[in-house]
Formats: sequence, C-alpha cells, structure tokens
Amino acid sequence: MRRDQPPRPVTVGDVVAVYSEALGAWTASQVTGIDVAAKSATVIELDWSGTEPATVADLGDVQPLRLTHHSCGGRLAHCNHGWLLPKSFTVIGSLPPLVTSPSNAYSPAWGRGEQLARQRHWDSGEARTGLPHMR
Repeated sequence: MRRDQPPRPVTVGDVVAVYSEALGAWTASQVTGIDVAAKSATVIELDWSGTEPATVADLGDVQPLRLTHHSCGGRLAHCNHGWLLPKSFTVIGSLPPLVTSPSNAYSPAWGRGEQLARQRHWDSGEARTGLPHMR
C-alpha cells in the first residue's frame, strides 16, 4: 500500500454521499483538500439531501452548507478529518472545488448530515430544543 494516500483514495474535488440518520435521507460533501503529511482531508458539507444519488448530476445545483444556527455566524461547514473515507460513504463523482480556502476546524469523524439537520431545524423557526432523532 502507498503511504501517500489512504486505503480508499480520495482526491480534491471528489463528491461523496452517505445516508444520514439525522435527516432520514442521503446527504453529500466534497473533498476540498488533502494533507499527505497530516493524513487528513478537508471536507465541505453540501446543502443537499434527498434520495440516494448515483452521480453528482443527481444533486442538481450544489452549494456549500452555510451555518447560521446558534452561534455559527454564517461560517461554512468546512472541516479537516482523517483522510480515511468511512465505509458508509460512496464517491459519486467530482466537481471543481466549491471552496479553495483552508479550514481551521478539526473533527475526528466525517459529517453525516448532522449539521444540515441542525440548520434545517433552526431555519424552520421551531423553538423546540433538540432534534427529533435526539429525543
């Protein structure tokens, strides 16, 4: 195995999809950077959910997820993760990177739609605390 890439290689521009329990639907994100030395991938979550996509075209006009819930202040859902693509994620194609700036956020786990679920809950104007799947 090559040490300059993970066991399931991803490249900048790759769009990946995963089923989100929080949304009860599929969601997607894009790899926007790879740091070989740190063995990390920078990933932007997309503002999209729906039925299982076979290709990037199934996503329509993709946009990065911008977070305005709670104290996020409009920042992008852009984060560094370990470069190992989880088994539940599928590469569905590639697009030019939607974001080219680095991210200063770090998380051990790739997002599975939790931020999109929180944002949609916030946008709905509901005053409840917690998401239905967290009750």
